[in-house]
Amino acid sequence: MEPRDILAALSAPFDPSEVKFKPQMVKNNRALAMPYVDARVIQDRLDEVLGVVGWQDDYQLLPDGSVACKLRVRIGDEWVTKMDVGSPSEQPDGGDRMKAAFSDALKRAAVKFGVGRYLYRIASQWVDYDSVKKQFARPPQLPAFAQPGGSGRSTAKPADKVAPSPFVVLRNLLQNSTAEPALKSAYGAAYKAHEKGEVTDEEFAKLTALKDTLKAKLANQPA
Repeated sequence: MEPRDILAALSAPFDPSEVKFKPQMVKNNRALAMPYVDARVIQDRLDEVLGVVGWQDDYQLLPDGSVACKLRVRIGDEWVTKMDVGSPSEQPDGGDRMKAAFSDALKRAAVKFGVGRYLYRIASQWVDYDSVKKQFARPPQLPAFAQPGGSGRSTAKPADKVAPSPFVVLRNLLQNSTAEPALKSAYGAAYKAHEKGEVTDEEFAKLTALKDTLKAKLANQPA
């Protein structure tokens, strides 16, 4: 295969049965659905396009618990390397958290070769969600460009893109606070958003931890 054909095959959309969705944010009986694929799907794509001897992966455990993946693929007569870092999950079991970090690292490195990159171009969608069963009441739909044979590129105009979630907005607001009054104001906004159900308990816990970290840093800054 020519290099351009290899890259096109790597970046082609997956079969819809391989794409899963997880709730990025839950509000009342609705959830913001985020598409993703398991690391196994990434490995299958690499095997199918490059062959089992056409790619290599190396991992390094970092001090903060994250994992760096160095992914090498053979394109033509050359080996090309891409690298990225994956984060551990928030699962209670340490082994599961570590496994998630390795999987995340591989997926992030593979995206740099185009594998699954189209998933990031899918607009977020609010879908009915069963909070008791912790599952979507109906499966989210994939757009035509994200189906097999599709271009893998959205034709939506920039104005059609979904605005950042409240969590992302509040996180950025906290991170940009350079003085304690601004930090206090930003956290107050986060508290109100949590009361209104605009951010989940898990997201609010992350914002609180971020606030405490930033507050400690500000306290240690020279006057």
